[in-house]
Amino acid sequence: MSNNIKPIIMGMIIGGILTFGAYTVLIPPGNEQGTNEVSEEKKPLYWVAPMDANYKRDKPGKSPMGMDLIAVYDDGGKGPDEGGGTIRISPDVVNNLGVRTSTATYKSLHTEINTVGYVTYDEDRRYIFTLESKVGLRNYMSQPLVIR
Repeated sequence: MSNNIKPIIMGMIIGGILTFGAYTVLIPPGNEQGTNEVSEEKKPLYWVAPMDANYKRDKPGKSPMGMDLIAVYDDGGKGPDEGGGTIRISPDVVNNLGVRTSTATYKSLHTEINTVGYVTYDEDRRYIFTLESKVGLRNYMSQPLVIR
């Protein structure tokens, strides 16, 4: 029995060291999931109606359309407040998306376009003429006549 205890204890110690090493390497230091710190709650500047950005109130409530008012928070001076429906994208996201801006100019396009196409006749402009005789109605033309 004592012969089996030493390998078991050594395996537990090595497993604990490997687990601790993997945990410190895989979990970044800024990610604190286990802490119970209460983040400081932001106080809304005012409340605005979702369908009418001009309807502003100091307290939460209902808009004239019966919808709940939406809280508007301070953006930290990151841009002008353009109303309740304003969408802002952070510069990091814009950079990751690869958005490039420049002034619009007129330039000639020096690109040759090679493509495949079919040349056919216009079926809307095709006419078929038939002649009537005493014997009956016959088509005397083997090919349709195209008038241009």
